[in-house]
Amino acid sequence: MIKKKKISVIIAAVLLVLLSIAYFAVVRPLVNGGADSEPLDLVDGEAEGPNGRYLMFPQIEREGIEAIRVRNSHGEYAFVRDRSSEKNSFIIEDFKGVAFDDEKFSAIVVASGYTIARERVTREATPEDFERYGLTDPQASWTLTATDGTERTVNVGNRLVSGEGYYAALDGRDECIYVLGTSLENSILQPVENFVSPML
Repeated sequence: MIKKKKISVIIAAVLLVLLSIAYFAVVRPLVNGGADSEPLDLVDGEAEGPNGRYLMFPQIEREGIEAIRVRNSHGEYAFVRDRSSEKNSFIIEDFKGVAFDDEKFSAIVVASGYTIARERVTREATPEDFERYGLTDPQASWTLTATDGTERTVNVGNRLVSGEGYYAALDGRDECIYVLGTSLENSILQPVENFVSPML
């Protein structure tokens, strides 16, 4: 009977040690969002995003956006701030009276102004890397113009073989290639017609 109690206590102690190791090695870093992880090795112009991810540039919120110009396989279009209206709201360029879905437009605002990369593939990209990842002739791009006049253009290359994102690069930062998420499929890669509100 005493021998069984000793074995039970030893098993319980071993389980407690294993659970403690699992907590501190796996669960705690996930709950803390990687707070105990090493700081990112940022290049000039990048910012640190949540959970140790890279922002291709610091976030630009809706209030700080003057225009978003998109080029993709469906054509080119732009959402621009209408400075002539009291609301100072956005319009589709060359289609001032056409209403668009604000929720869908918000997806473009987030995708273009909060460019959180799933990863940075390299910070020493070569012309061959740009070719390999579809960035010498990108399938899409967008240019975000901030209200202060700053412009940032992001080029979208090939889709990952896994289907979990797209290679991307920021104009003027030719040494870095990133992976952006599939949310681009519901925003930047869409035709302008998908944003237009139906007339009832």
